[in-house]
Amino acid sequence: DEPRITDEAIDRLRSRIGIPEPNPVPPHYLHPDVDAFRHVATAYGDDNPLWSDEAYGAASPWGEVIAPPPLVGGDSLIGEDEVTEVAPERRDLMRGDPLRGVHAFYAASAREWWRPLRPGGRVRRRNALVGVLDKPSDFAGRAVHEWTGQVFQDAKGDLLSGQYRLMIRTERQKAREKKKYDTIDLAP
Repeated sequence: DEPRITDEAIDRLRSRIGIPEPNPVPPHYLHPDVDAFRHVATAYGDDNPLWSDEAYGAASPWGEVIAPPPLVGGDSLIGEDEVTEVAPERRDLMRGDPLRGVHAFYAASAREWWRPLRPGGRVRRRNALVGVLDKPSDFAGRAVHEWTGQVFQDAKGDLLSGQYRLMIRTERQKAREKKKYDTIDLAP
């Protein structure tokens, strides 16, 4: 009775490609400023003065402090939803997870940055499923690669960055039966 990957579930998931929907988590920073830039850079160990030293930023080609790149495109750091609810005619299609209960691994992300985020600017975000790949898996017999995309823009409408995220979905029972990693001895 464990959840399974079915052709019908994959078809339903694919029918959602390109439909914008709100991000499930609100942004941590609504008005990211120099303090937010510094906190984020410190959190990942980046001491570049361009992110926090206003005198340094003023003398830079940018003319001011700018955000460290990981802030612009972080999963829930910034970005107020441009689409705050699913369109009424799409609600039934978007309700629930077609692969509910099928294990999901956060596997990868790729980001591009096009413009810097400047202090005090609000950021808008748009989210959508952008790809679904059904493929064989040595680990679990069958896997679904579920790609989502997020695009971030500033208050003027200029695009700042884009992000792709990959979730790999596998059936838990089949992964247990395959025992692909059972021969690995984890040393304490």
